[in-house]
Amino acid sequence: MGTEIFAIIGVAIVATVLAVMLRQSKPEYAMLVSLAAGVYIIYKIFTLLVPIVSQIETILSSSSMPLEYAEILFKALGI
Repeated sequence: MGTEIFAIIGVAIVATVLAVMLRQSKPEYAMLVSLAAGVYIIYKIFTLLVPIVSQIETILSSSSMPLEYAEILFKALGI
């Protein structure tokens, strides 16, 4: 999981540098690079969050807590 986070950070940095360089000559390509990088980063973050949310749901279902508390927990975590 650690290397995937570094890959996301690397993609973000490379896309930012590329977009800044392209913005001077081809602004439409800069926007396309930014959009593609944003979609990729959001996709990778969601794929990293799915096992975490699944694990939290498993823990909450095995406990005797009502599911309303789980909803409050997710809201407090900002998910």
